[in-house]
Amino acid sequence: MPIFAGKFQRVVFIVSSGRTGTKALAHHLSKCYPNIFAVHEPTPSWRLRRASGKAICHGITPDRLADLLARSRRRLLSSITQPIYVESNPFLWGFLDAFAIVFDSPLILHVVRDPRTYVRSAINWGACRGLKYLANTYLPYWHPHPEQLSPNNIPWKHMTDIQRMAWYWKTVNTELNRGQQVHGERYLRIRFEDLFNRDGSGLRQFAAWIGIPWKEDLIASANSENVNASRATSCPPFHQWPPGPKDQALHYCRDLMTLYGYPLDPTTPPQETTPACQP
Repeated sequence: MPIFAGKFQRVVFIVSSGRTGTKALAHHLSKCYPNIFAVHEPTPSWRLRRASGKAICHGITPDRLADLLARSRRRLLSSITQPIYVESNPFLWGFLDAFAIVFDSPLILHVVRDPRTYVRSAINWGACRGLKYLANTYLPYWHPHPEQLSPNNIPWKHMTDIQRMAWYWKTVNTELNRGQQVHGERYLRIRFEDLFNRDGSGLRQFAAWIGIPWKEDLIASANSENVNASRATSCPPFHQWPPGPKDQALHYCRDLMTLYGYPLDPTTPPQETTPACQP
């Protein structure tokens, strides 16, 4: 029996590589649906992020992950009165096998983003400078390194910023693709660009999938404000990259880009402006 059996009518986890509008989605759900408690990266989450990194390196069992998740959420969940719990958390990408040990039949939304805009957004958000760089480089499992998965991989310290973010995008999404195998029909993968279409079709699909009534307010809310948008411009748009960096990104990402329906032509600019959300 799940650890929190019977606590909620419905539980939804929104997982991704990050920079996919997941904070915005939690914000808009809470704003528009009084029966939903939606939260983004609730504290404490830093242990869970490191646990995801360690899990992908085969260091934590699903039962151990479930225990960690349950202990990290027990206080928060005890205070919630709404019947639907939505946690939007890119730190939980390593918890696929643990979700159903903790909750009754949870729904898993896997949001993917074109890696050419993801890499740019992550770099401009500061992943490769300052404190984030120090944590990603030196804090064990905060950001898994290629050599931790295989000694044949290029070591983290020898990679460019673009290689690091492209490798991370590939690693996280490859793991999250297992959601179909683990959760069956309770798993849905959707592209970030489709989820936040200005016409609301992606949000309509999401609302129908989790079983909540459609509200036009959700479109209006999503189109009215950007949440968690990156503002730095240290990394230019993909079409302005030299051939070398373009090839570095596509080396890691091309197979999944094909699977997700993103064009591979390096001369074709990706969709740089997401209509309803710009993280």
